[in-house]
Amino acid sequence: MAAALHHEHLVRINDPANFAGEWLTREQLWAGLRHTIEAPQVLDGSIDSAFVREVVPGTLAREIRRGSVLMRDEVQLVPHESLQIRADASGAFAGSTLTIRIEE
Repeated sequence: MAAALHHEHLVRINDPANFAGEWLTREQLWAGLRHTIEAPQVLDGSIDSAFVREVVPGTLAREIRRGSVLMRDEVQLVPHESLQIRADASGAFAGSTLTIRIEE
């Protein structure tokens, strides 16, 4: 069995060393993250369609289509703190997980 891969990236928002205009509030950053979860085709041109098929408190179930490939995933949200996307274990991304946290 292959070892699990773990990658970590830091995206710095409101970096005092790189002032590029108005700073984002935590609420604005969270709203942007929510928008990319609900409408990922806005940022990713390879997505033909995206559909939120179920919403329960703290969780969205989505379907994303790229050509003939249909991917299903589940997004767990902790408002203003984090989101975690879990790909369907039988799909193209074989159960991979992406976690995004807002840290200060």
